[in-house]
Amino acid sequence: QANSARFTVLFEGAPEDSLAAAVVQDLDAAWDRISGTLFTQPQGPITVTLYTESQFTDVTRAPAWAAAAYDGRIRVPVRGALADRAELRRVLTHELAHAFVRAAAPRNVPTWLDEGIASVVEPRELDWARGHVLEAGRLLAPSSLRGSFRSLTGDDARLAYAQSALLVEAMIDLHTAGAVNALLGDLGRGVAFDAAFRSRMYEPFELFFDRFAAALGVPYDGAAAAEAADEIMKRCPACTSARIYPSRLRSPIERVRRALTDRQPYRCHACGVRAWSIIDVPVDRTDASPDDLRTGVSAKPITTNDLDLLDS
Repeated sequence: QANSARFTVLFEGAPEDSLAAAVVQDLDAAWDRISGTLFTQPQGPITVTLYTESQFTDVTRAPAWAAAAYDGRIRVPVRGALADRAELRRVLTHELAHAFVRAAAPRNVPTWLDEGIASVVEPRELDWARGHVLEAGRLLAPSSLRGSFRSLTGDDARLAYAQSALLVEAMIDLHTAGAVNALLGDLGRGVAFDAAFRSRMYEPFELFFDRFAAALGVPYDGAAAAEAADEIMKRCPACTSARIYPSRLRSPIERVRRALTDRQPYRCHACGVRAWSIIDVPVDRTDASPDDLRTGVSAKPITTNDLDLLDS
């Protein structure tokens, strides 16, 4: 075995000192890299088991292996690994990222989010993921990502890993790495995923996914149901309340977006979610009366401009 302040390296098979030294060096570099995205670091030395009799391969896209890849220790087959040092660094970075995710949220993290984060912090671009998605010409439905990837095989498994990486990339691009860290913190405290995602990404996961798919220009299984949400929206997709009203534009970027699209920001006054959509202001419906907005009963019809001024 070999030891460092952060890692304890064990061997299954014949020990190789040079390999252990290379692995520790690469893991230390990976630690610094991952810390730029994930802010909660693992505590105590992490055990790393190297399988020297098993051929080095990409375990990061193998559902059966990944399902047991991090349970408090990192496991990697390493026979011949030094022949492709760049790939070894990538695999070690990916596997170490799972330890960071576990440190931030010991429970409640969907597989797609865990794997997506691990892919995003790898020392390479995500061209491979975009290539998989474009080659497939489709995306798996959001519901397919909520469980384990172990039931997925072949093309669906590769697609699941690819779109998971691109989903996390989109989350960081839109809301920064800080929002992803906050999401992990919520999940670790036991907040349900749907509520945590809506709180940190400001819209339900299904709506985020719908826009994500539209930006890629790729359909997904079950998209017909999501298309209904893209029509004029009369109820909040998060809580089904009719109390959805236009929200004022908060920045020059939002004003440009409003001018260039047919969408506008809305806020649900029942659950508080704020997102963008095409909405129907329900001024004539009894379950969305003006007194719900704490304005009191008005003798004249309430206008969208009135609502915009009231929103905070």
